[in-house]
Amino acid sequence: MKYFTYLWKISTWKQTVAKAKESTVMLDYAVSDNFLKAGVGPDCTVFIVTATDGLLYLGGSIKVDAVTDKATAAAQLDIPEDQLSDDGDEYIIAREGTIMPFTPDRLVSDSIVKTLEFAKPDGGFVNLKYDSSGKLKGQTLRGVRRLYAGEHTKLVELLKE
Repeated sequence: MKYFTYLWKISTWKQTVAKAKESTVMLDYAVSDNFLKAGVGPDCTVFIVTATDGLLYLGGSIKVDAVTDKATAAAQLDIPEDQLSDDGDEYIIAREGTIMPFTPDRLVSDSIVKTLEFAKPDGGFVNLKYDSSGKLKGQTLRGVRRLYAGEHTKLVELLKE
């Protein structure tokens, strides 16, 4: 089983926060152009995150049932295509029974962020980068990043709180 983080753009995060103020937003899908390239597939877990002002937020996670195109995603989710996000061509669909609500205010403590390790393509791991003032560089989370072995447990524990 593989685990990934997916950095939502600030604009996507803010739009979802606005929707969540009206009613509960369930994390039943996400869209990107990089899921397949990163190795995301069925049975993987993708943690939805954003970084702003040097802080990392965890909105929830998606246990992947399938990676599909927009038309298939719309059919599986029973949502009109024009209501799905256009932020990419690859849609991950959450496995039934694992769908959770989006929680925008779940801050990942700096002590956890500093210890998160991400797999390098050539083996080994790399930590996230910080700027000279000690703030997390959001660019180091850009796109879809695979977590190094065992690192997902740090984020899973936060989701239980």
